[in-house]
Amino acid sequence: MKILNSNTQRRGFTLVELMVVIAIIALMTGIIMVNLTTSKTKAKDGQRVSDIGQIQLALGLYFDRCNQFPSTIAGDLTTIKNGCPSLISLSNYIGKIPTPPLGSSTYDYVLNSTYTDYVLHTTLDAPVPAATANGLSSVPSSDTTVGTGSTFTCSSASNSLDYCVGPK
Repeated sequence: MKILNSNTQRRGFTLVELMVVIAIIALMTGIIMVNLTTSKTKAKDGQRVSDIGQIQLALGLYFDRCNQFPSTIAGDLTTIKNGCPSLISLSNYIGKIPTPPLGSSTYDYVLNSTYTDYVLHTTLDAPVPAATANGLSSVPSSDTTVGTGSTFTCSSASNSLDYCVGPK
């Protein structure tokens, strides 16, 4: 049996040492959370731009076949056939219109009255570089007949959150 001597000291951390470690962990957690928020924003914006590109490609293929753009990109894509042969619809070129990431704005589609020009639009979380705005300054023309979503302005300003594309 071992007898403890009154001179034996207990070993352990002091309260100050524990507080310093907790402060360092809190600081590191804060830095990591800021970086994760930025990454989430970039990922959502990347998803939106990719979705708009897929829709743009499908619209281009539809136009090549039908010589006009579809009247809408909403609803049942198998019924969107304006100007196309009976067996051709928008669903031949895209299975379904992608949905924006959770908590995002819609994908707006505005078309002119002759169905020969359009603008696809979404709002990003981070400013759009001027080069990605594709030089679009407005919707195709003042006689737009089809539109979804809210009013928007396409701008080539580098601080714009609007991302707009038109026919390639």
